[in-house]
Amino acid sequence: MTNIINFFVDIFGNNSALATAIVSTFPLIELRGAIPFGMSEEWGPFALSGWQALFYALLGSCLVVPILALIFNPIITWLKQTKLFKKIVTTFENVLQKKSTKIIKDLDEKNTKYRYFYTCLGIFAFVAVPLPLTGIWTGTCIAVILGLKFRDILISVIGGNICAGLIMTLISSISGSASIVFFVYIILILLFVSFAILKYFISKKQRKNMATSSPIMEKQNQNTMSQPNSIKDNENNNPD
Repeated sequence: MTNIINFFVDIFGNNSALATAIVSTFPLIELRGAIPFGMSEEWGPFALSGWQALFYALLGSCLVVPILALIFNPIITWLKQTKLFKKIVTTFENVLQKKSTKIIKDLDEKNTKYRYFYTCLGIFAFVAVPLPLTGIWTGTCIAVILGLKFRDILISVIGGNICAGLIMTLISSISGSASIVFFVYIILILLFVSFAILKYFISKKQRKNMATSSPIMEKQNQNTMSQPNSIKDNENNNPD
């Protein structure tokens, strides 16, 4: 994984701050991976301190939030109208819908007065956990799907992003090697993505099996329901 860092070192030279800001905008890697990336030993004397890495990673990643919040719905609507991306986008939207349902499922249905506040708090907590697939990209998309106001999306997602950044800065600082933290985070990304893909194909196969078995079960039920009538007819035709 050090080859990834060396690749950016070759491109940006001693400008580790700019590289950190740019990497923090990448989906999946985001701020969580950009902080140990900027603090990595591969930068040599140009490696960033913890607070510097946090600042530049926040600078880059937080710029994504307002842009994504504004363009998410129009882009999704447009892509769903194309033959090439319609199926992929619909699947992606369904995944986000499930995640958004999980966030608000524990909210009290009767407590409608604070439901919106707890929804914002759920988005904040979701993004604040520094794990793959829970960052600003996913958090912003879910917030848009849940219908949060633009201002509240910024507050919830950016607030959670700051918390995640503080946690990653602490971990990278006390680990003794930011490169190892970056390596572990990339491994976690691969594991989470692999699990998500595997889960998707398993659920897809299960739905296909259920759809295939449904007509068979319906036919069996019809045969079962008609069987007593057939027995009764036989008894009437053949009295003792």
